[in-house]
Amino acid sequence: MENLFFLIPLFFIIILVLPLLVKIKLSIDAKSLTGIMVLYLWNIKIRIIRVYVKDNKIFMYSKKKKEIKFSFSSKSVMFMQQFISNLKDKIQPRQICVYSKIGTSDAKNTAVINGNMLILLKTLFCYIKNKKPMCSIDYKIYPSFNNDCFLVCVYSSFVISIFDVLFSFICSVFSLRRYYGKQ
Repeated sequence: MENLFFLIPLFFIIILVLPLLVKIKLSIDAKSLTGIMVLYLWNIKIRIIRVYVKDNKIFMYSKKKKEIKFSFSSKSVMFMQQFISNLKDKIQPRQICVYSKIGTSDAKNTAVINGNMLILLKTLFCYIKNKKPMCSIDYKIYPSFNNDCFLVCVYSSFVISIFDVLFSFICSVFSLRRYYGKQ
């Protein structure tokens, strides 16, 4: 090599193109409207977030016991819709696992709810498998006939590059500015 300074831009190009392996573990208790989300990047735990919903607001607690409050405003919702629609075709899911424990004190209602949950999961997974055939899918539904509970745990791993995230973010910002710039 003539000049070693060419390695610096090469390093940044490789970082942008290198796919990130992201894993998310999400546990939701729909009865008490609470949840825990754990985010991993290359099997390194990045963040643990505790979430609960109260009065149309989402409250999040991080490791430092810092409370963050989100409200649903039109700009942020529209930005997230644009960002997700730009990003959804670029995500390559590797694995999706759903485990649920649903129950009421009545056995008949528990069986009906668990059957409907099974139909919902199979429909959703059929859609995902048609769009992304390389994704492995697993689900387990455990009925709880004696206890009142509604727990859903989702484990997913997917691959995306930093360039795709940045490109989707920039496109979402410009489309939001174009929309709100006209008003």
